[in-house]
Amino acid sequence: MRRPKKGFGVAVGYWSRGRLNAVLSPKRIARNGWFDASAVALPIGDHLDAKRDNRQQLRTLFVVELWHDGCPVKV
Repeated sequence: MRRPKKGFGVAVGYWSRGRLNAVLSPKRIARNGWFDASAVALPIGDHLDAKRDNRQQLRTLFVVELWHDGCPVKV
């Protein structure tokens, strides 16, 4: 109780296997036209293969894609 406030992490690892792939699929990325699908595939692959921790970048892409479509995927 005496320590400073501390935030908590988002459970990206939990939903990254399913919803992340659905929302950031190359087909969907190309359809929406906001990002280059091949450029998005690299950080997703590295993250899912545990080569890099791309949580922040992927969370940003995820939210922008959901916002663009009016959140059609149940999260």
